[in-house]
Amino acid sequence: MTYQHNKTPSTKKCGQLITYLIVGFVFALAPLTGRAAEKIQLGVLLETHQNGTDQFIDLLKQEIDVLVGSKYDVSIPEKMIRATSGIRQSTLKEYQRLAANKNLRAIIVIGAINADQVAKFSKFSKPTIVLGIVDHELQNISLTEAGASGVHNLTYVLPVLDLVTEIQTFREIHSFDRLTIIVNEQLTALIPEINQKLKQRIGTQGITIQGLTYNGDIDQLVAKFPVDTEAVLYSGLLRMPITEKQKLINHVNQLALPSYSFRGIPDVKIGVLAGSAAETNSLRIARRIALNIESTLMGKNPSKLPTPINIEKRLTINMETARSIGFSPSWSTLARADLINKDNFTNGRVLDLSSVITEALANNIQLGIGAQNVRVAEEEINKAKSDLFPSLALSTSATKIDENHASAFSPEETTSASLSLNQIIYSESSSTNLAVQKHNLASAQSAEQEIALNTTLQAGIAYLDILRAKTTEHIQKNHLELIRRNHEVAEFRRRVGYSGAADVYRWESEQATATSNLVAAQTNVQVVKMQLNEFLSRPLDEVFIVNDIGLKDQVLERNGGDEILASVDRPQSFQRFMHFVTDEAHSNLPELEKLQESIAAQQRIVSASKRKRYVPTVGIQSSATQFFSASGVGSGTSATDDPSWSIGLSASWPLYQGGRINAETRQAFSEQTKLQDQLRDMMRKVELNVRSRVFDLRVKTANLRLTKKAAVAAKSNYQLVRDAYSQGTTSIVSMLDAQNASLNAEQSEANSVYEYYISLLNVERAMGSFAITSSPDEQAAFLQRFHQYMDSAAGRRSNK
Repeated sequence: MTYQHNKTPSTKKCGQLITYLIVGFVFALAPLTGRAAEKIQLGVLLETHQNGTDQFIDLLKQEIDVLVGSKYDVSIPEKMIRATSGIRQSTLKEYQRLAANKNLRAIIVIGAINADQVAKFSKFSKPTIVLGIVDHELQNISLTEAGASGVHNLTYVLPVLDLVTEIQTFREIHSFDRLTIIVNEQLTALIPEINQKLKQRIGTQGITIQGLTYNGDIDQLVAKFPVDTEAVLYSGLLRMPITEKQKLINHVNQLALPSYSFRGIPDVKIGVLAGSAAETNSLRIARRIALNIESTLMGKNPSKLPTPINIEKRLTINMETARSIGFSPSWSTLARADLINKDNFTNGRVLDLSSVITEALANNIQLGIGAQNVRVAEEEINKAKSDLFPSLALSTSATKIDENHASAFSPEETTSASLSLNQIIYSESSSTNLAVQKHNLASAQSAEQEIALNTTLQAGIAYLDILRAKTTEHIQKNHLELIRRNHEVAEFRRRVGYSGAADVYRWESEQATATSNLVAAQTNVQVVKMQLNEFLSRPLDEVFIVNDIGLKDQVLERNGGDEILASVDRPQSFQRFMHFVTDEAHSNLPELEKLQESIAAQQRIVSASKRKRYVPTVGIQSSATQFFSASGVGSGTSATDDPSWSIGLSASWPLYQGGRINAETRQAFSEQTKLQDQLRDMMRKVELNVRSRVFDLRVKTANLRLTKKAAVAAKSNYQLVRDAYSQGTTSIVSMLDAQNASLNAEQSEANSVYEYYISLLNVERAMGSFAITSSPDEQAAFLQRFHQYMDSAAGRRSNK
């Protein structure tokens, strides 16, 4: 057997070796770290008089600096920004000047006319990025199966947006057969057969298209406007000055014609009826160009860079324009569209939770009935008291008897007046009735308080139901927009031959389902709003706006609410908190107070029934009579001249009433026993309700964290699957599963906030008081009771 011995270097030598390596590595890096970033210059070829071009160039510079600024010193010198006149010779000349400049590393071509001309060049000496292709199919711009240009040093930025799709979207908003498309004259020169190709692609839909060109004279354009058109589509019209575009838009609106802008939301804001392209798309496009610049600087040939770019599309409608032209969008259109200038469309009261509860307590019909019951009970007390006060009665009479029976004591004709006074000294029944009516008043007040608590709870839940319904509507609208974008991606992939039509049809099916769900969600918003109007005794169709509430709002929490809710998260404090809330309920609930008052009233009736035979009813009666006249037989005697009076004291005992007294006594005792059983049963049910509500609050509190975590995970998963789907590495089934999971998680997260608040309201109702209707002193007293109970409960536990 052979042994091999490896000599181990000493610790000192190892340290020296490591030091040499570190020093050598530092010196090797020094030239690199000290070297300035390489300077890169870019050229830009754009068209003159384009609206927003300068802003886009600034945005592009910012995005390039963010993406590659740490590696390169990239600049776009002002002298390297060349403008063309829209003529082919001008475009060719200016592009060649940029291409011949040795200081330029890449060229960015902007504008529909420039893009069409440059994209058809045969050779490119410098990397060239083209932005402005309107429709690659109509313009015969070829793409590879992978969606790239396939031409050395050439790439495009192709937003997933085409003219035919926009026309179809427009027709979904407003049905028309004759459409006028307004385009720049130079664009029609680029695509002379544009009308023919459009007719071929949408001819099966029965649409007659008429092109109207803008050559720089807006008055001439307005003068030749067709009189038989039913709708107007604005193309980009980037070369049209904003003042002339506004004049054109006003003219179309005066003709009461529905209009649609290919440019999207910026034009909708200045009066166009509808459009889809969002203002944020400029940032997306600038970022894609910056990414292409980065890839080019890293050595990748532009011919292999992907050209499609998903842009944000949100159907937007100018409601002021809609009203001015007498156009009413359909429910499905309103469901999926963002509305601009909708104030008059949804103008109304602005409500928050506090104002809703205040109004409900002031106007609720049931609460008004409860208040009337209290007034009735108060008058019953006044009636019962009247039995214990003196009663005074005055009566007059005129008498005539036949002369055969008249006498000195009974003259033939007399007139007289009598005054009588009755005063009860003691009456068990009257005293009992007064005591019972006082208990009945307290019971009625408890019933009114019960209605007030129920009203507060119902108003709070109704308000939160509206917020929940509006959130669901918003989520469904976003979900529909995601489906529409995915449908556009699938359509683009089909058109470039990257995939078949199956995905397109599936997304169309999903889009129809999502639209239906959105309409249902918006209808539900209107239903819950009508329910709140009915609850507030308002006209059912009265319009109002609600303010949202979030977890940062303390509107539903008492002073120290965070401290109280923290006790729900710990098992020991949770049990103490549950007992505290139960004690609060037993002390505060008007349902229990109402029963207790009824029991007290019945106890008084039982005791009165037992004493009825032995305690007399004592009273004083007094009367006086004065004769005013006497005539006929027997008149003129002294008996009719003097007034007469009487006074008496009476005491009575109901010794026997055929068994009625015993029956009333037994009945009163049974009623008392029944009420006491009801109280014991309600005490148990109150405790059960409190425990159930507190347990539910614990679940809803946990859901706040868990649903948020689930939503973040589901959204991250959806983004990964969406990227994979866009690259063609996963199926539409996986995409739909991820999207639906993200939708459900987002809804659960949003609903968890409102469910938490509803659960909190239910806990407060279970213990008989609400923070939102309590004064600061009452809330402070509640918090003091909470601290005392929790501290004493913890002390008792530690002593054990």
